[in-house]
Amino acid sequence: MNPMTIERPVRRTAISMIILVGAVLLISAFAMVKPQRREPGKFTAPFEITPRVNISNSSSNSDWPLLGVDDNGAAYAVWFEYLRNRKLYFSTNKSGQWTTPAQFEQIYYDNEESGWPWFAVSSSGIPHVTLHDYRPHNGDITYNIYYLIYQNGWLPAVNVSSNDTASTYHGCAVNPADNSFYVVWQHEGEPERTIGLRYKSPSGSWGAIQTLPIGTGYMPQITIDATGTAHLVWGTAWGTTLWYSKNRTPQSSNTWTQPILIKGDAGVPWSYPKIDCDNFGNAYLIWEDGTQGNREIFLRKVSNDGTLGGEVNVSQTSGNSLENTLAVAVNKANGNIYIGWAEGGEIFLRTFTGTWSELTNLTNNTADSNMLSLAVDRAGLLHVVYAESVSGNWEIFYQTVSSGPTTTSTSTTSIPSTSTSSTTTSTATTSTSTSTSTSTSTSTSTSTTTSTTTSTTSTTTSIPVQPKPPLNPFLDTRLDASQTLKINTIVWQRNPANDNLELLEYRVWRKRANLSDSDFSVIAAVPATTFQYVDGGRSLSEKYTYGLTTIPKDPYGLESTGSEFATEIVTFPPLNAACRTVTNSSLFRSEKINIVSWKRNPLNEAITVIQYNIYRKKAGQDDSQYQRIAAVAGYAFEYQDRKLSFNEKYHYVITTVDTGGYESARSSTAIE
Repeated sequence: MNPMTIERPVRRTAISMIILVGAVLLISAFAMVKPQRREPGKFTAPFEITPRVNISNSSSNSDWPLLGVDDNGAAYAVWFEYLRNRKLYFSTNKSGQWTTPAQFEQIYYDNEESGWPWFAVSSSGIPHVTLHDYRPHNGDITYNIYYLIYQNGWLPAVNVSSNDTASTYHGCAVNPADNSFYVVWQHEGEPERTIGLRYKSPSGSWGAIQTLPIGTGYMPQITIDATGTAHLVWGTAWGTTLWYSKNRTPQSSNTWTQPILIKGDAGVPWSYPKIDCDNFGNAYLIWEDGTQGNREIFLRKVSNDGTLGGEVNVSQTSGNSLENTLAVAVNKANGNIYIGWAEGGEIFLRTFTGTWSELTNLTNNTADSNMLSLAVDRAGLLHVVYAESVSGNWEIFYQTVSSGPTTTSTSTTSIPSTSTSSTTTSTATTSTSTSTSTSTSTSTSTSTTTSTTTSTTSTTTSIPVQPKPPLNPFLDTRLDASQTLKINTIVWQRNPANDNLELLEYRVWRKRANLSDSDFSVIAAVPATTFQYVDGGRSLSEKYTYGLTTIPKDPYGLESTGSEFATEIVTFPPLNAACRTVTNSSLFRSEKINIVSWKRNPLNEAITVIQYNIYRKKAGQDDSQYQRIAAVAGYAFEYQDRKLSFNEKYHYVITTVDTGGYESARSSTAIE
């Protein structure tokens, strides 16, 4: 049943309650919630873990697995095979079963420093791979960053760094808002070890190579949230000092924020930082840290507003984590964190879903395991790959893990109600106590029995908690950077009627605007302290409607009824309004002409534009003085305003009108 279409509440089932527990808010103060120190191997897994699958199944050694997922929950993996020299292999379970591994690239220079691949998968399932290798370039041989993409087969590698000196240790990410692609790397040369970046547009064209204005750096890593904001972590001083910066428009090199110091000294020569983010603009950074005596995995959160959380020792073991085997993945919809690492030949996991889970030994066997990668899909399922030695041969294994600790509920799925069979009055103070009580039972039969008992089982009458829906939902729609997709941001307000209730989350519902209310479906669950959701990558050819419901923290509570709807506005104003003045001179007179021009707004792709209205006022007049002076056909993008006074200056705005007669807001001002 859909609370966006019916008035009566929906009772959550025991299964949905388990899922909701896993979606608890990651509070901004989580860094003060210290995980208890645990020793490896002492705890059984608090997760539901599927049997593992050998996806490499090779006669040669395999390692360095990397993992990605698409919006449908399909997994994609790449890894190295060692047969004479290192070769990259690829497999996916997109069809429901893992495909036979296929080689698609090999490393030219077979030494320890070559390769270092990184992997990113778009929401639609397009894999991207970057690596660094010692290959011929401009008549010499040097390290550079090479890029490969899978499009009905792997395309040939492209040198994207084109550095005559050297470009090495790097990271890459797909922008979920528009499917553009970014790669960052450690750029050698003069000045030494700056950070390079290159951008690939949604249409597939590469931008210029950028040198980021954030100083020198080692091993940069990048992730991008649903708004298109890039988050970057890197190290300096041989990787022991860690920094963070972000950029709302990462294709522009001059808009990176002032770097934030994450760790002054990690206590190890190389800290191998990793980063992920959620859809609310929060970034989560992990690194290897030696400041507490042994090699541990540390975490720090940078909130959307720049607030820096405290450090958290996630691993909390007496042993040493294996160098460069750490991984982090974040559930984009709710900020739940998943962290893994190798230690003592085992793969370990910790999660934060409002509280820290116990340490989980994922492998827990006598074999040697290392090198792991994590990814979380839209349904909250954690995907894991790692390398393990089987009978002396290293293979790549894949497993999935439930979104949170396994819980057991004995509650029924029915709505609690007043019993119609009996009413019991008891002096017992608890359900387990034994006392003398007088019980009057009214049977549904025609007889009435009065009895005195020495023990009583009470029938509990309770009213389930049901919060009110959020108030005043508002939708803002804008183009993404590529102007081929749009980003819808819905904001709302907390309902004061819920002030005395503990809330778990808000659910965001979406449908196409032209469909019935029964077509609403949940697209996200956000923490109860969050009042906006960014829905990126939306098609320009569709308009969308959104609604919200509130979920209480009480596991027996009810989902609220639906909020008011928020729908995209019908028409949008044209873009790039401009004005230029020309003079038409003849023998006897001169005529001043202002040529007003504009461009069609891609956000109007879903409608038919029948005309544009042109409004004019004199410079210096109030905006209320704008008067409509003309209307031109919907296919026109220019208007000539003739016979104007040379003694006046004019301002213009343009509006869009569709076939339904809806007129947009005004464009930006075109000034003479």
